[in-house]
Amino acid sequence: MFDTMKIARRIRQARIEQNLTQMQLADRMGISYQAVSNWERGNSMPDISKLEELCGILGLSIDELLGQGQEAQTIGRVLRDEEVSPQELAQVAPVLPPEQIARQAGERKNIGFYDLISLAPFLDQRTLVELCAGVEVEDLWCLDSLAPFIDRNTMDDLVGRYQGPVEDLSLLYSLAPFLTESGMDALAARFRGPVDLGMLSGLAPLLSKKALGNLMKK
Repeated sequence: MFDTMKIARRIRQARIEQNLTQMQLADRMGISYQAVSNWERGNSMPDISKLEELCGILGLSIDELLGQGQEAQTIGRVLRDEEVSPQELAQVAPVLPPEQIARQAGERKNIGFYDLISLAPFLDQRTLVELCAGVEVEDLWCLDSLAPFIDRNTMDDLVGRYQGPVEDLSLLYSLAPFLTESGMDALAARFRGPVDLGMLSGLAPLLSKKALGNLMKK
C-alpha cells in the first residue's frame, strides 16, 4: 500500500515550491487547515476525490504524488474511469470512496469468489448481493468472511451453490450464525462426515427436529 510518509513529504515540498501556506492550500480546496496538516504529517491520506484537484494546485501528476507503484497506477486508471481488474480494485479499495468501488465492481462481470471476499468490506449490501448472484462458491470455510456483509437469504443461496463435500460438523457451527433454519437444514442434509454427539447438542437449537433427527440417525 502507499507510503504515507513519502506522500506527506511530497505534498509539503510541492506546497512550499508553490509558495502556499497550509491555510491557503486548505482554502483553495475548500477543506480544513487541519486536513492539510494531517496530510503533511502522514497521519492521513488525501481523499481520492480530491487528488486531481490537489495535484493541479501543487503542479504534480498523480504518479508524482503517490509514487510509481502499482497502486498509484491503479488509482490513476480509476480516476480516469478506465477498467481495472477485480484484484487491482481490491488492492486500492481502502482509499477509494464506496460509490467509486461499487461502480467499478458493478461493471465487472468476472469477479471471482476470493475477489468478492476482499471487496466485501468496501461495498454496500445491494451491490454485494448483486455480485453474489453470479459468483461460483469455491470454499464454504471462507464464507464466514463474507457473511457479515450480506443477508441470511443470500447466504442460504451461496451455500446451496457449493458443489464440494460437507464432511466436518465444525463447518455447521461456523456458518450457523449467518444462515436461516432452512439454510442450516439444507447444509445438514448434505453432511457426510462423522457425527460427534457433544458437538451436535450445541447445534440442536439451530436445526429443525427433522434435520436433527436425520443427523442423530447417523
